[in-house]
Amino acid sequence: MKWLPATSELSPSAIISVAQRSKPNTRSRQIACTVLRQFARFAQIEVDVGPYIGNYSPKKVVKTIPTDKIISQAIEQLPNPAWRYLYALMATYGLRDHEVFFTELEWRDSESGERILVAKVTDGKTGTREVYPFYPEWVERWQLWNKKLPKLTARINQDYGERVSRTFKRAGIPFVPYDLRHAYAIRISVVFKLPVAVAAAYMGHSPTIHWQTYNRWISKEQHQQVYDDVLRDEDRPKPP
Repeated sequence: MKWLPATSELSPSAIISVAQRSKPNTRSRQIACTVLRQFARFAQIEVDVGPYIGNYSPKKVVKTIPTDKIISQAIEQLPNPAWRYLYALMATYGLRDHEVFFTELEWRDSESGERILVAKVTDGKTGTREVYPFYPEWVERWQLWNKKLPKLTARINQDYGERVSRTFKRAGIPFVPYDLRHAYAIRISVVFKLPVAVAAAYMGHSPTIHWQTYNRWISKEQHQQVYDDVLRDEDRPKPP
């Protein structure tokens, strides 16, 4: 909405011009056209943004999720300690980019006697939730108990996301911030083999979303690893 003319009369051409600012056939273009269509209806401007929506569909998105090795190395490209901490928090807990600013950390004792640093999201996109660290070793490596986030101000959650994305891009991180969350989702499902219901709860979405979205992005290597692990299990089912 901020791209609409503030000092001149609102017109169909102005609305179409704003609709075309985002990349074609993307979720951003789809959202922009949906919002502009509703606004034009409210403002009683006759304009058809339908031709500009594109053919975006989550099922058509092909993503290459960074491996955990790449994630553990790419953090070094962020020179600022506060931004490295934000990166580490997203990677370890699978947080959305804005959720890191609304997260409290709490130490808890496990049955094995080890201490676990649990992340409590107080204002997430899907409400409050608790998240456990995977890998827990990353908590120690990056000293996540020593909270030191960048000092940012924002009116809405999207402002946090845009700032985080710009910082990652300037630092040359070879993936977008949300890929840290995607990698966490696959990690807890494939590597740590958590039940789907538990994994979805950690992520803050439904099991259906977990199946539909993240399972499509499991790599060929990860599928092979799961198969190899099953075959190495001495208690696996044997042929008749």
